[in-house]
Amino acid sequence: MAPNFFFADIHGLPTRYPVDVGTSGATTQAGERSFTNPDSHFVDVDEPSVDDGWDKDYNSASSLHLTVPMKKIILMFGCVLSLAFFSRCGKDEGPDPSSITPPEFEPINFGSATFGSVNDIDGNSYKTVTIGTATWMAENLRTTKFRNGDAITKVAGNQWALTKNPEFYAYADNADLISLYGHLYNGYVKDDIRGACPAGWHLPTSAEWDAIAVALGGATSAGNKMKEQGTAHWISSNSSDNQSGFTGMPGGSMYQGRLTDLRADGYFWSATPGDFYYLTNTYPNLRTKNTALLSEGLAIRCVKD
Repeated sequence: MAPNFFFADIHGLPTRYPVDVGTSGATTQAGERSFTNPDSHFVDVDEPSVDDGWDKDYNSASSLHLTVPMKKIILMFGCVLSLAFFSRCGKDEGPDPSSITPPEFEPINFGSATFGSVNDIDGNSYKTVTIGTATWMAENLRTTKFRNGDAITKVAGNQWALTKNPEFYAYADNADLISLYGHLYNGYVKDDIRGACPAGWHLPTSAEWDAIAVALGGATSAGNKMKEQGTAHWISSNSSDNQSGFTGMPGGSMYQGRLTDLRADGYFWSATPGDFYYLTNTYPNLRTKNTALLSEGLAIRCVKD
């Protein structure tokens, strides 16, 4: 069965909200991408079943058993209340766009860590920070070239994943979004021997990602210490303080030609095949899965050699 998608047009950037569906068909977790279940796919989250939990016989005099006409009456009554109090009725339209993309641009809040800097082949300058014994970029990569000067192909969202060439997505060329989230690169960029990171830097392995968690006291709480503080860009900060200076940003990902999870999650490539790491507004930890597809578009953070 082909998956259904829910899209919200966010300042011209379509955003899909995934829901993990277990083998029984019941929703197991919303708002987080999950590839661990082979039956996981994306469902239309704005059309929940009105029958779930309605027709139940509790074998008592007060058992709840509503007929279809009664359901319609109750739903109509709910719509009247919705119009009265919220000026809204009918199908759930998803989150308000203003809750996804800030109405006014705000620059990244890097916090108070001590930063260095590095430039890429395009001349872009990035803040850098030392975490444990390693020095990391404190911003997402936004180069358009490999370190030898060869161009990386830029593609529009609707052209994504049509080839197996190194490609990147530039948030519809929105300069503000690029300054916040960098570019999203497919797996053919991260695997290319020409290297997208500046000279003297490289794409981190999973062992190097795991070392961040160790340096910050464990993966369980490392995420909050790595995320940008506040809700200027994250939907919710989950008490993040960015004490590491890593300044993780919720740039989402590209999947099948759609920008997903913008302002909700930040996904990062690992050099280890199949692995990716991510930060989410929902949880305080640094999370990882080993099911990344080369056709996906994720952010790149570089670490110093």
